[in-house]
Amino acid sequence: KLLERANNDYKTNVYPKVSKLAYENEKYAIVVPNKLEELKVEGLALHHCVGSYTSAVGKGETTIVFLREKENIDAPFMTCEVYQGSIRQIHGLMNNNIKDQKDPDGINSFIKEWCNANKISFIQGNERILAAPR
Repeated sequence: KLLERANNDYKTNVYPKVSKLAYENEKYAIVVPNKLEELKVEGLALHHCVGSYTSAVGKGETTIVFLREKENIDAPFMTCEVYQGSIRQIHGLMNNNIKDQKDPDGINSFIKEWCNANKISFIQGNERILAAPR
């Protein structure tokens, strides 16, 4: 019952505001979770702690979106936290960063494009967020 109520609150009060963050290009997509349980599934699949953000996301205190490869849109790839209009963190499998992925330049370009389209700030070259420029 508690999770059902939290999901209803999220769907009614939070999701309408964050759903506009959904975005895609030819290779990648930003997917906004429809239900809070998706955070737990994401965390289990990628072996990181996003499942522990369920309460904060449900209350609208922070926003979690999923970065997906379009060719495999349903498979967890990377998870992004947006807090107060800025990217706070982006992590993939086992907390790997963008620079650890097979296409860091393509992912960087996509994230910058998405940030610009949504007026989200990011720090160029921040190793924790974006792959360092080459």
